[in-house]
Amino acid sequence: MSEEGTLQVYYNPSLGDGAGAGARRLAEKNQAISLLPTDNLSGAADRLSQGEGDLLACSAEWAIANPCGGLTVVGTLARKEPTLIMVSDDKMEYLAKSAIIVAELELTRRQLLRARADLDIRTPHSIAESSREESPDLSDKVAVATWLEDLRQRGEIDGFVISRSLFDAANIKSRRHTLGLQRGESGRQRFLPPPWQGFTLLMARPGFPLDIIIDDLDESAFLAFNLESKLLHGIDENFLPYVGLYAGQRQIGPVLRELDSEDDLHLRTELTDGYGKPLSTKPRVELMLEVLNSDGTVTISVERIAPYDESGEAVIRILQTFTDLMEIATMEHLASPRHGEARPPMMNLED
Repeated sequence: MSEEGTLQVYYNPSLGDGAGAGARRLAEKNQAISLLPTDNLSGAADRLSQGEGDLLACSAEWAIANPCGGLTVVGTLARKEPTLIMVSDDKMEYLAKSAIIVAELELTRRQLLRARADLDIRTPHSIAESSREESPDLSDKVAVATWLEDLRQRGEIDGFVISRSLFDAANIKSRRHTLGLQRGESGRQRFLPPPWQGFTLLMARPGFPLDIIIDDLDESAFLAFNLESKLLHGIDENFLPYVGLYAGQRQIGPVLRELDSEDDLHLRTELTDGYGKPLSTKPRVELMLEVLNSDGTVTISVERIAPYDESGEAVIRILQTFTDLMEIATMEHLASPRHGEARPPMMNLED
């Protein structure tokens, strides 16, 4: 802590990953926070581990991709909407046949094809290669979002998929459409987000006095981050590029209303007594996990709603179910007198 009694927090305001906005909201809420902007979070992490500064605010994706020796995650800020959005004039259902949509992630490409097999899904890299004009540095996500919006305005593409935080950071004003979880809307395609979306982590040296910032942390977001991390650690790393994942905390009322709309009697029976009343009014943990094949025609999906204090057991169960389903879906079927001719696996994860 500085001599003035403020907590010095490193953050990168230019990444467009939501952590910068989260850090600014934290400073507005807590007058004891002093922000230290940097364009090199890794360098800031090194300084922090050596005793310079107090905290580092970063996205979960950055923290996972850039392990910081000597630092630990002490908590998370309130999670912003984790789902991605599509910037386009029309909703997906109303896009023209063979509309060109740009999506960076392989998971998103497969989900889009599952929803509309006729879409022409491209990456920013492929668009840059085919463009006659100079493209921005593709590692600069904000510049890429601005560039894609310019291409869309000129009619060279029909839409593109980005995070909400990047949409805000690029100051885009066009229409956006949520690629959502579609709870209670079984007739619409669901888009589980890629792992660790929407989290802003606070990292510090071991032994950091947590009580100083405890009121600024979000317990439910921290639980969701830990649950998603545990789920991912239990999944074969070969599947990770194709994994959609969501963990969160929900109140029992909305859950039961959605089960009524979907006529899910099995799950409703698990959550209510013989009179249809909730067995407990405490919040529930919701876990959702899916993997898609290369053209989006086959999906392995598992989900579970469990009491808060049984979240660890729920992770174990959903991982076991997922592992069993993936083994069955990706196995070769050899010829046999009983089952007939040899058949290829039901799911091929590679292109």
